[in-house]
Amino acid sequence: TPQELIEDQKRVYSKLEGKDGTCKFEIDDLAPVLQKWKGGTFSSNDWDVAECSGSFFEGGLPQQ
Repeated sequence: TPQELIEDQKRVYSKLEGKDGTCKFEIDDLAPVLQKWKGGTFSSNDWDVAECSGSFFEGGLPQQ
């Protein structure tokens, strides 16, 4: 893994440390998201179909 990518990931994680949140999904929206995650595909857009609140979501998600 390139050092630059490692440093980018550290910056993202440091912005998220200590934050929390709660999301409410409709079942029909949650199932496809869980299938993507099971396959190893993650995106900040995954949360777009949910109703989320908490410090994790304040100010938008950090971008990689």
